[in-house]
Amino acid sequence: MHIDSDLEKINQFVLYKQHLAEHSNAQNKCLVDVVKDICGLHAQVASTPYLSLWNRIDNFQKEDLSKELYERRTLIKIWGVRATLYIVSEDHVVEYYQATKQAGGRHPLIRFEPIHDRMLKILDEKGPLTAKELTEHISELKNIVNTKYGDMSLGQWNLRQMCHSAILVPSKPKGDWTSNLHTYVTFRKWSPSVDLHALNEHEAKEKVILHYLSGFGPAMIEDIAWWIGITKREVKEILEEMGDKVEDIKIRGIEGMFLILKSDLEHLQGFSSGKDTVHLLPKFDPYIMGYKNRGRLISKEHEKRVYWSTRGEISPSILVNGHIIGTWSFKADKNRLKITLSFFEKTNKPLLKVIEQQAEKLAHFMGGKEFEIILHE
Repeated sequence: MHIDSDLEKINQFVLYKQHLAEHSNAQNKCLVDVVKDICGLHAQVASTPYLSLWNRIDNFQKEDLSKELYERRTLIKIWGVRATLYIVSEDHVVEYYQATKQAGGRHPLIRFEPIHDRMLKILDEKGPLTAKELTEHISELKNIVNTKYGDMSLGQWNLRQMCHSAILVPSKPKGDWTSNLHTYVTFRKWSPSVDLHALNEHEAKEKVILHYLSGFGPAMIEDIAWWIGITKREVKEILEEMGDKVEDIKIRGIEGMFLILKSDLEHLQGFSSGKDTVHLLPKFDPYIMGYKNRGRLISKEHEKRVYWSTRGEISPSILVNGHIIGTWSFKADKNRLKITLSFFEKTNKPLLKVIEQQAEKLAHFMGGKEFEIILHE
């Protein structure tokens, strides 16, 4: 017999696990543990991990994340889930690398070309360096090559390949918290204690599936396969090997069977939701990127207003009790910051007031000395 639960309770439960609920225990945990709990942070857009943590940790400061990334190195940027740049904890980096190293058609470098050896030699001697700084030492890196990602310089192409293979790691960028101008350094220099081959690929996939379900479950097989970047067949085979660690569950109002950790199921059955929650989540926030099937987060009618691009681009989202009710955007003009809130449907005045207050707090965090909140209903 399958257990079933209502969608509202499931969403509140996942919000709790994602540290987006009022009564979650994020305040009693260190930043690194929060990152572990939510299965890492998307880092394709430089500001996203900072805004994701601001939504989850009271009194979060930008330097808190920068310190863990670039000084303590307890968190590392690697190419991970769905072949995107991702932040994971140092003690999860092996399983995430091994589990996702071929996601998105990637293939780790098996054979070094002479150019790779020259790049590594320069980075060992002079690094960390930006792509442009590396080009100053190896002039042919300026040459344009045609790749499956489009035309790019030989330097960009080789840096991408070497980062995909975790030979290099993106380190501290030049500029502020919104800068994607990364410097690069060899992985062995950045994290000398990490052995990327301590797990085989199959073991790593099992660990990452369990980790995913701990952060996002209940979820469908399709969600797991999509999120990690592996096949549904692989997911099914690994789940069968897990035995009774995972249970089936139905969500009333949504077709299909969902999977939940047995330990989570016991928690869910006694779970009670707390206060209403309002969040302004950045594009690529873990919560809104956690599932291939998004019916639990947003109505089909409005889905394309958030998940609007076939290339994976999405809009920052206004989240109320786990449901996306609109989008937000910002524009910085000198010292003035404009945040625009756009709603899918008419929103009641008390809720609008709470969302507007949240936008004001966000403006302060983003550094807007002067700001303007614009409402579009």
